[in-house]
Amino acid sequence: MRAPWKKIFIARYILYLEILGFAVMGVIIAGMIFCVVYEIDDTARMKAEDIPLTIEPVSLASRCYVQSVNVKDKETVAKGQPLLTVLDQPDDVALMTARLNLRETIEALASASRTITMSPEAIESVRAALAALKTATPVHPPGTIAAPVSGIVVAPNLQGLTDTIKQGYVCNIHNSDVLRFEARVSGKNLDRVHISLLGTRDILNWKEMTKALKSIEPPSSKPVERFWKLANKNDPSFKERLRFIEGGRTPDDTGKGDVTAVLNNVLRLSELYSDTVWPVSSLNSEAKALVEKGVAGLGENDLFRLNRLLLENTFPEWIEKSPNQRQFVRAKILVPRPPILVKGVEKRQKPVVVPMTGEVVSDKSVWPNFLDGSYGVTIDLPNPPPVVRDYLNKRLTDPNLAKVGMTGSIVVGKIPIFRFLFSKS
Repeated sequence: MRAPWKKIFIARYILYLEILGFAVMGVIIAGMIFCVVYEIDDTARMKAEDIPLTIEPVSLASRCYVQSVNVKDKETVAKGQPLLTVLDQPDDVALMTARLNLRETIEALASASRTITMSPEAIESVRAALAALKTATPVHPPGTIAAPVSGIVVAPNLQGLTDTIKQGYVCNIHNSDVLRFEARVSGKNLDRVHISLLGTRDILNWKEMTKALKSIEPPSSKPVERFWKLANKNDPSFKERLRFIEGGRTPDDTGKGDVTAVLNNVLRLSELYSDTVWPVSSLNSEAKALVEKGVAGLGENDLFRLNRLLLENTFPEWIEKSPNQRQFVRAKILVPRPPILVKGVEKRQKPVVVPMTGEVVSDKSVWPNFLDGSYGVTIDLPNPPPVVRDYLNKRLTDPNLAKVGMTGSIVVGKIPIFRFLFSKS
């Protein structure tokens, strides 16, 4: 017979063990549900070695007479501040042009007086004509050319514009309100940074896609046939890429890469769109707006975007719809600090780390850099803090200062936390 205390101990031990087991299982199940339900940011890494201030050029659209220059080189200006005082009306410009030309004529005659003979009366008549032009008053009041942004004026020869006729470029203003720069983006999600580039995760039905691409005869659907014909016509490696892929089956990772490469090659083509294949009425508002711009005049990014939308229109259940919003950016700006002397020894200081947010403006190129597998993107970070702005302003006058670096990420969407922890795709 066991002692009563032993029975009580064993019973309580089993009870506590069951409670602990239920608690552990409950935590595991709750964790699994949490991993499936809770979503976190999916990101792609980026890095920039040099972040300059955005350059905003100032130009004169038509011929103007510059009465005065109101700023100096390297001067800080506010948005809307007058840079130049000008006469821009055609009759006033014609008057000032005649005055300048006649003045040049008199100066030329004076310098040539040693080699040519000219009567005093002739010289006097020219001077009288110039005096008459000087007394002529412009019909319209002068206007001003204002700074389009706040920043620093960079124009070493700006003062030389006074009393001249000018058209075109005048100066640059380094915008201190927005940092716009090109960054390299790398990582497993870089295909998401370019929202139109097709990645392996964007194909939802591999069996049907491979079946359509491997078809010997042209598909019956006009849009599908369009993609099929252009893939065969414009991609010399089309058949070689799909050689080991069986139609109607899901390929391996290498095969998936080959299929997306074939489709991305088609997305490059300016001749893909045809209004007989895709009537404007069948397109969404974004695609319609791009078509209305004129397909022939679209830039590389817009063309690629239109063709991605056509792909989604053609295979609505096979291709994931891409986002049409700009990607969100989180960045850390690294501002260098000068070394300091500690007991007579120069000691390097850690850079100032400044967190900032912004967005991807455009892609430098829709194609990756095959040397390092990264993309070039243009990014805007608005409203830089004073520590960043002041340092970049100093760099305009002192090129020996160190470059400002940046690290951070681009948010390319939301994913369940389990995929972040366990998925490689």
